[in-house]
Amino acid sequence: MILFTDADTRHETNALRDSVSALIAQNADLVTAFPYQEMLTWGEKLTVPILGFGILCFFPILLTEKLRLPALSVTIGQFMLFRRSAFDAIGGYEAIRNYSVDDIRLGHNIIAHGFRWKLMNGTHHIACRMYHNFSEALDGFTKNLFAVFNHHILLYCIGWFWIAFSFLVPILVLFKSFFVSTWFPVSIALVAVIEAVIMIGIAYHRFRTPAYLVLIYPLSVFIFAWIAFRSLIHSLTGYRTWKGRDIAPTMFKW
Repeated sequence: MILFTDADTRHETNALRDSVSALIAQNADLVTAFPYQEMLTWGEKLTVPILGFGILCFFPILLTEKLRLPALSVTIGQFMLFRRSAFDAIGGYEAIRNYSVDDIRLGHNIIAHGFRWKLMNGTHHIACRMYHNFSEALDGFTKNLFAVFNHHILLYCIGWFWIAFSFLVPILVLFKSFFVSTWFPVSIALVAVIEAVIMIGIAYHRFRTPAYLVLIYPLSVFIFAWIAFRSLIHSLTGYRTWKGRDIAPTMFKW
């Protein structure tokens, strides 16, 4: 077995024991886990939690496991445990070294080769700090977001427009309704805001994100939507290296 992790070393022994148990119990070839995200700065708190919310709400994990759909899978680079035979069969890191989101590509390759992939909630077993400030989060998510959509321009634009509209417009309608009449029904906007709070609250609770951050979800969604737009522009103009590693030219798909 091969373990790749950025996990806190204080918990690494228990995490390895539990993940090996999960790998065997699930008869999986790759176990990847979403860890507890340590966030110390406001730049992290405004961005990182949205990642967990997106995974929980927009990726059909059970469907992906049952139907073996690589494109609908997400692999968390902070924690990946492979069976050696499966890792070698897909070509390991050498096969994906030029991809900007190498962790997700590894998961895609595992599923595409007929191996079993399993995503689990590891927030009670491992802890990681994804980024250390807003600048790091901005650069990291800018590199990754468009690539997660496999560079499908239309799908990406429709998806992020829908997210921005669904989560931000109701807030703007409610705010504007205090001053003037609005074109959008206030009652529907209120229901949309309540639904958003419930959805994000469930995701934040599941991933042990501080509950008070739910109250500022409009700002987090706005920042992430802006980063998504930035990711598209940067991908079109060209990310060529990342942390000293060459990245293959982006193959865009309409």
